[in-house]
Amino acid sequence: MTALAIQVRESRVHLPYTAGHRLVVEVPVKPLKVDRGTVVFPWLAGAAEHLMLKIYGEMGVFNWLRKQVVGYRARREFETLDRLRSVGIPCCEPMFWGTGRSPVHGLFEMVATREIPGAQTMAERMPSLTPEARAEILGHVYEALARMHHAGIFHGAFYLTNVLLGSDPATANVPWLVDLEKSVSFAGDIRGSRMADFDLLCAVSSTFNVMGGGYARGALERYGLDEPEIARVFDIVKRSRSSKFNRYRRRAEFIARGVVSRLGA
Repeated sequence: MTALAIQVRESRVHLPYTAGHRLVVEVPVKPLKVDRGTVVFPWLAGAAEHLMLKIYGEMGVFNWLRKQVVGYRARREFETLDRLRSVGIPCCEPMFWGTGRSPVHGLFEMVATREIPGAQTMAERMPSLTPEARAEILGHVYEALARMHHAGIFHGAFYLTNVLLGSDPATANVPWLVDLEKSVSFAGDIRGSRMADFDLLCAVSSTFNVMGGGYARGALERYGLDEPEIARVFDIVKRSRSSKFNRYRRRAEFIARGVVSRLGA
């Protein structure tokens, strides 16, 4: 086991994790998931509170100063998840977010969410399903994306690897949205905007990669697009070229648009 010293910054639940509270959390040495500077640990809090701790680590002085301007990713994800739940969109339940340090991860920021028992990503689950079941679940995913955009939330990394399906038979076909650290909140509906186009680009590209052809058109119809709009999205996917410069430029643009939108509300 390894120890994480955490200072809770904000909590939405009736737990001992109130703002300003300090925790020392024991987690396994080997994380559940590692993705560059992000690691995920399971944590049994109390007798039966199964949480997932997502840690954004190795936060040097420059990154700390930058976060004082653009904000913490953990806080952004925490607040976006809370907003999604308030409008009835299935997502992992945010418990608290905070900052801390450990000998392994240095200075870090983190967000704690309630575990979804037996969850798998859509990318993992799809091969075991019939074509009809795949199309139906994918339709639910794109409907959730449309509702998210209607609520004024840009995801930023809407891939099928960031959508979970639970193991409970009653909710096995319900997509749960996760990994919203790149999200941006807007004051109103963003459908038809550049932000929505980028989320759709990610969604359609991921659909092609995971499920192959024959699924994206029906899913875009479930999002609410007509034939000309579907053709436009396919053209965006076809012309898309990714680069680090474009990612940083787009990120800065969307954050700025979000700030202007909220200030004008």
